[in-house]
This record gives sequence, C-alpha cells and structure tokens, in this order.
Amino acid sequence: FNNIAIATRSILAENEAKRISIIDIDDHFGNGTAEIFYADPSVQFISLHEYNYGGLGIGHYGEIGRGEGTGTNINIPLMEESPDASYKAAMKKVVIPAVESFGPDIIAVSAGYDAHYADPIGDMNIDSETYWFIAKSIDELVSSLGMKGSFWVLEGGYNPLMLGTCIRATIEGLRGMQYSNLEDQDDREKDQSVIRRNRNLIKRILETLSPYL
Repeated sequence: FNNIAIATRSILAENEAKRISIIDIDDHFGNGTAEIFYADPSVQFISLHEYNYGGLGIGHYGEIGRGEGTGTNINIPLMEESPDASYKAAMKKVVIPAVESFGPDIIAVSAGYDAHYADPIGDMNIDSETYWFIAKSIDELVSSLGMKGSFWVLEGGYNPLMLGTCIRATIEGLRGMQYSNLEDQDDREKDQSVIRRNRNLIKRILETLSPYL
C-alpha cells in the first residue's frame, strides 16, 4: 500500500497538477514508488537512501527511468554511516537543481526518519538539524518556483523519542523558523572517508544526469 503514490496519482488525475516531484528521504530505497513512476514523465522521483541496504542491490544511480520517463528517476545511494554533511551536499548539488530543472507544481515528500543516528533500524548518522535543513530547502523551493505547495507522508522512524524531535525540526523548517538546537545534538564521530566517498558518488550522479538537467 503506497500512500504517496496513490496521492500523487489522484492529484494528477484530478488535474490539480501537471508535474509532481517526489522526494523520498527514508533510509531505505523507495523501490515501490520508483517502479510505479519509472516511465512516467509527469512524476520526478528522487530517493536519498542507504546504499545496498539488506544486500538487495537496488536503487543504483544508473537507474534513471525508462522511455518518456528517462531522467526523471534519480537515486542517491549514500554510504552506510553517512553524516549530516553528505545529506546536505546531496540536497544542494543534486536534489535542488533537479527539482528546479523539472519545474513541478507540487513536491511530495516520503518523510522517513530512520536515517537518524539513534534509529534502531537505519544505519545512517544524521540528526534533527539535517531534517530541518531538508524541510527548509523544500519550502524555499516551493516559494522560489511558485508551486502550489508540498505535502508530506510519514514513512519510517523507529525511535519514538527521536521521531518526535525530528518531526518538530521538520515543522520548524517548513515554517521558516530557526532551528531550535534540539536535544539530539552531540559531538558524535563522523567518518571522513564516508564523506569523501559520497562526494565522489555525487559527482558520478551528476555526470549520469547531465543530459537531463
């Protein structure tokens, strides 16, 4: 049961939008959503996810869509233990330019919070400030492109305490508020080699997408 796909199809069917960008920030690759819209030129699907989670071998950056939808499927498979800096770089260098190029009427967000460092399921290393940054960036995109708005569908997030913290940070970002320096801030270790590998990955993604952006 894919809530965001159903909502997106309904909006398009009712002519409330001609183009929709879906941004999936769940730790796990949104393979169902990607498959549904893989050849659909009216829907751009962007997934920031953990590379090869569970050894499934899906969500590679070379999977860019099919037929008329070629170039509308964008996978950003970040390395395990990816920190805040890598997510922010992916947003700035890939997500924001891709959405600007596509020019949607609405942004839909699969809002998974299992990339938080304290989540028992995900293997990433970001905190609530990064969710604030993502939300703020999306709100600014909506304004700068004159869109109708964005809607968010809650996905993963398996630490109840941190889930609330991350949702609060998201709301602050969407409302244009300053980040509140919430309780999950700490001096946890960030693996610089992961940051370097993600930097190289982003370069390869941009090279792959260059004919379509």
